[in-house]
Amino acid sequence: MIERLNRTYRFHTRAACGFDSPNGALTLTVLFVTYYNFLRPHTALSGDRPVHLHELDPIPTVQGRWCKLLDMALALPAAA
Repeated sequence: MIERLNRTYRFHTRAACGFDSPNGALTLTVLFVTYYNFLRPHTALSGDRPVHLHELDPIPTVQGRWCKLLDMALALPAAA
């Protein structure tokens, strides 16, 4: 399972052609994990997502779901 995750991560990050800074690597990793857990349908889960948010159900496009996730993240209180 870990090897498959690593291949998927490498496939999605290959286009980045390396990172200019550790912050860039961290940002891309956070975006990948968000996509993988909240947006990507998994065949092992019958096309469902590992983390199901009911707020995303009425939104038909992945782009719209990304926007909704960003809005939800911005609405969270800042960590102390």
